[in-house]
Amino acid sequence: MSDQAACLEALTDNEARQNLCDYERGRSYNRILKSGLVESQGDLCRKIGVAKATVSRCLSYFKLPEEAIAILDRHPIVLGGTKAAEFASEFFASHDAVVIEAIRMLAESQMTEDAAMVWARMKVKAAMGLDVPVPKRSLTVAGRRLGEFKVEGRKIVITCAKGIDPEEVATALNKAAEA
Repeated sequence: MSDQAACLEALTDNEARQNLCDYERGRSYNRILKSGLVESQGDLCRKIGVAKATVSRCLSYFKLPEEAIAILDRHPIVLGGTKAAEFASEFFASHDAVVIEAIRMLAESQMTEDAAMVWARMKVKAAMGLDVPVPKRSLTVAGRRLGEFKVEGRKIVITCAKGIDPEEVATALNKAAEA
């Protein structure tokens, strides 16, 4: 068996295993493509029996900044292929530091993939001078949800939950402030 055939057979066997993450698959695909054992992504897909969209998604990791890839080498399961493709998109093209920081926070379990993506998008939009929507937060006093609030500059805007009287919220906030 030639080296090419052995390498492709090993990759095909690995594809059958359910416990490989997208990053590990992408690392294998990337190695095969760089070695010249296949001519193209399409050729790779045909030889290992995997959809082109899957291969493309898994290879998107290798469009990330090198420091982000180094983090993923140590923590391969913290970022799925779909989010990796988003981080590798044109939107983040000149914002490597934001991508690296988001992936670092994922590796340190500081936030979920979705939260990291929202955080990173807000950072990039702010850097571009675009309006960044202010997220609402839950207003809970003494274990009871009274509504939502958001910070707008020097103001705090409170929206009462359905069935909650604004006077009740004001009273609860005054009591909490005095405690």
